[in-house]
Amino acid sequence: MLGTLASCYSPRVLPGAPCDPVAANCPEHQSCVLVGADHLCVEGLPPDAGADGPPSDAPMPVDAQLDAAVTSPWTLIQTSGDSAPMTTIAPTGAGHLIVVAVETSRTGSVVSVTDNVGNTYVAIPGSRATEAVDNLGVELWYAQDSLPGATTITASGSTIFSTVSWEVAGIRTANALDTASAFDDRPASTTPRGAPITTSVDGEFVVSVAIVASSITGIRAGNEFTNDRLTFGNGWAHLTDAAALAGSHRAQWNQSSLGGYCVSSAAFFVGP
Repeated sequence: MLGTLASCYSPRVLPGAPCDPVAANCPEHQSCVLVGADHLCVEGLPPDAGADGPPSDAPMPVDAQLDAAVTSPWTLIQTSGDSAPMTTIAPTGAGHLIVVAVETSRTGSVVSVTDNVGNTYVAIPGSRATEAVDNLGVELWYAQDSLPGATTITASGSTIFSTVSWEVAGIRTANALDTASAFDDRPASTTPRGAPITTSVDGEFVVSVAIVASSITGIRAGNEFTNDRLTFGNGWAHLTDAAALAGSHRAQWNQSSLGGYCVSSAAFFVGP
C-alpha cells in the first residue's frame, strides 16, 4: 500500500478524493497527482514510479470518471422575462453566459439582441422554430464571457411578443455553444414536448423553449427540466441537473388546452 491512510479515507474511496502528496494517503492502486490546482487520488501508479518508488505529483491523464469528479458545474445566476422586446434584469456578472429566447410571429424575425453595457449577442444557428396555424415563432441568441453590469436586454425586429433570458456562471468563455435543435408546426397537444437535444459531454447547460397556442401551466411531473418562466403563456425551461450525463434530453410541459406549438433548445459547454 502507498503510505498510511488518513483517518478520513477508506480503502474503497472513489478516485477523485483530495490527498496529500507528502503523506501519500491514497488507497492501494491509487496515486496522489496534481489535477489542475488540486492534488487528487487517481487510479494507477504515477508514470515515473517503479514498483517500490514514491508517488509523484506530476500531471497525468485523467479518465472520464475523475474528469466528472473535478469539473466545476455551472450555476444559474438569474432568469428574467417580459412580454415585450426588452427585459429588465439584475446587474450581470463578468465572464458569464447570457442566453436570450425571443418569441416572434411566424413571419417575424430578430434583427439583433443588445444590452446596456455592450455585450455581443449572436443568433444560435438552427434555433429558429415556427408554427403556421397560430402564427408562432421563437429563436435563441447568446452572449459569452459577459461584461458586468447589464440591467436591460433588448431584442430588435418585427413583431416581438416576449423576451426571456438566463445568466449562467461556469460556462466556457469562448466556443461555449455545443448544439441546438428546433421543430416547427408540432401537432396539437396538452403535453407539448421540447426539441430533443443530444449533449456531447456530461454537465452541459441546456435551455428549452415551447411557444404554444394556448397556455403553459408548468413542467410535466417527473421531467428532468425546471420551468423558469411562464412569460406570455409559454414554457421557458432549463435542464435541472448540473451534472446530467451526456446524451439525449427533452423537456415536456402541461398546456391548459389542446393547441399547436413550436420548440427550440440549445446546449452549452462548462469550462473556463
